[in-house]
Amino acid sequence: AIEAEIEKLPPRTREVLKSVYLDGLSYRETADRFSISIATVKTLLVNALKYLRKSFPGSGTSGSNELDTGTIDRKVKSHFFLP
Repeated sequence: AIEAEIEKLPPRTREVLKSVYLDGLSYRETADRFSISIATVKTLLVNALKYLRKSFPGSGTSGSNELDTGTIDRKVKSHFFLP
């Protein structure tokens, strides 16, 4: 499910996503870890969430064909924080 979709992300995007959600790093700490700007961290996260929303059509709470950002955010967090 979501694990497979996360693995399909480009390596840098996947690592930034994991740094923020799994490691709990701030945008600044993540930027420093990868020697990129905070703006790049934000862009990579937005792109990752857009991709993940498109990967789960028809599950949105707003009746749209995409999951809302909050739902994906919760799915990503639960993926990283559940044993």
